Amino acid sequence: MQLVRHISRADLVERAAGRLVSHLEAITAEGRIPQLCISGGQLLSDVFMQCLSITEAMGQHNRHISLWWAEDYYLPTGDSRRLATSFLAQIADKLLLDPALIHPMPASEASADASIAAENYAKELESAQFDIVLLEPGPDGSLLGIPSEVKHRAQATAAALPGENGEPDRIILTLEKLATSAEVWMLALGEDHADTLAEAFLAEPASDAATLRGTQKTVWLADMEAAKKLPYFRCSL
Repeated sequence: MQLVRHISRADLVERAAGRLVSHLEAITAEGRIPQLCISGGQLLSDVFMQCLSITEAMGQHNRHISLWWAEDYYLPTGDSRRLATSFLAQIADKLLLDPALIHPMPASEASADASIAAENYAKELESAQFDIVLLEPGPDGSLLGIPSEVKHRAQATAAALPGENGEPDRIILTLEKLATSAEVWMLALGEDHADTLAEAFLAEPASDAATLRGTQKTVWLADMEAAKKLPYFRCSL
């Protein structure tokens, strides 16, 4: 497991975006189509927009990226609360992705209920092998708000319970599916994430964010406040 410290939020966004662009380019250079799984969160959104700025400045517009979602609201396709809807609207005039490679979670008009939609997404995911899963954990170490009753189901996806304050149903990936990714990248910002980040490096972590691992690599991209409870050494020659 790897920890990469950043001096500020802006530094985290810029360097995380550069890291992602470089990694996707390396996969493409191997003759493969990168399989990227994303989730919600303002920090992640800023990283994606910075990625677009980097690729635009480099004159590169790689439209061959297979894009998946780790969570989304079970709402009509055009509803702006859907993560896929808002994300694709943001990048529409900046990056032309191959429609065949975009895999949003099913919208509410596509099935009778969220459970059926989750089953349909599970079937679509059967042949998917993620290269990178990008997540923004909660301060308490939670991931995607996964309820305990669906946390360890063997199926690839599960319908979450309705959220608080009348929020709509969501479809989420289980921890088992997330853990099949070659790499898992966690973004942590602020001292309220310090306990979870420190826990991730313990011998026996407990929270979802602290225990989730990629099959090849797990990387925490954090600012100095989030990493404040972990050892830090300055060396000079």
